[in-house]
Amino acid sequence: MPIRKNKYWDIRPILKTNADYHLIIGRKANGKTFGCCGAGLTSYINNGARIAYVRRYAKEITPRNIENLFSLHPIDELTDGNFNGTVYRSHKFRLAKFENGETVTTDDTVFCQTFALDTWEQQKGADNGKFDYIIFDEFMPHGNYLPNEFVIFCNVLSTLSRDRAGTKIFMLANPINQYSPYFEEMGLTDVIEHLQRGEIKTVKSKSGLKISVEYCAEDNLRSDLFNAYKKK
Repeated sequence: MPIRKNKYWDIRPILKTNADYHLIIGRKANGKTFGCCGAGLTSYINNGARIAYVRRYAKEITPRNIENLFSLHPIDELTDGNFNGTVYRSHKFRLAKFENGETVTTDDTVFCQTFALDTWEQQKGADNGKFDYIIFDEFMPHGNYLPNEFVIFCNVLSTLSRDRAGTKIFMLANPINQYSPYFEEMGLTDVIEHLQRGEIKTVKSKSGLKISVEYCAEDNLRSDLFNAYKKK
């Protein structure tokens, strides 16, 4: 795959902090979701890791809105030609092989499952197993938060990550809003107030969890969209 320069966010610096939580805040369409999903997808292909993709509302995870979540990733290259795309059914993503627009084969294993905070009460009874990557996209909304949203989110994490050992939690957002209840509940208000563009700060919560917060630089130049996650 040729090397080219693109203005996209690079996940590698924040991963090096080895944090439990990774909060990534930056302009829309700078590659935050792409990078986190790419890291999880590659880890599934290489090691069998599983991804939980979380949004606030169930309408945001309908097939129409989300079926192309992994469409830009070089699945053909990463799987040595065994698969070249994904299928999304019943809130579950599987790798698939397409020929002439038709599905030829589908992976038996679900590598990513989607969840919505506003319908969590109906979802929480199912045993979905442990997830290695939890990605909460757009955790700072343009509108209102759900009632008791932080409590719901904590319940989601508790269920999906089980004991949390080894689980990587990513929280992604577009604007900086220092009054987000997430910052207050996680003890990050002071960190956010002083965070500079292009900076990563790492702190420990009262419970001992390591939290890294990144305010993305306006232009994060890195080589090729998926270069950081190729198989070694």
